[in-house]
Amino acid sequence: MTQNGKQTKKIQELLEALDWVFGTGFHERCMVMKKEDIDSGYLAEITYRKEYQDIEVAIYPSFFKESLSKQRKTILHEMCHVITIPSKSAMHRLLGGKLVTSDQIHAINEEETSKIENIFDSLLRGRMLFARKAYAKYIDKPKVAKKVKQKNDKNKN
Repeated sequence: MTQNGKQTKKIQELLEALDWVFGTGFHERCMVMKKEDIDSGYLAEITYRKEYQDIEVAIYPSFFKESLSKQRKTILHEMCHVITIPSKSAMHRLLGGKLVTSDQIHAINEEETSKIENIFDSLLRGRMLFARKAYAKYIDKPKVAKKVKQKNDKNKN
């Protein structure tokens, strides 16, 4: 497998692993390797069409110049847009009424996405152990109750 093929496979595997978070497991997805960077400085870009349940992820050459950690966060950031694109679309419709500018909409959307990205990044990297434990505890009541009882029994002895 070529280096480009390995990189593409690695990105695809990450996207598939994130499907459970974003509910995109049954969406059509394609990845496009762009030949040139764009002036905006984007490393990657996502196009999400909810009505057709399809996702296109564009990867720019500069993406591969970044560390694996930065690449992973970039993919996570782009997937977060799946959550925020509908609100961005609604804001664009409101733009017809001169409520907000396109630049304001973009800034709001990027801020929303970055907040969600950082939360997910922390969760997925195991930095929010309390949240993971609380989440597990909420679902798995009998197991937690048994552990608490065992701990209490140990403390009594």
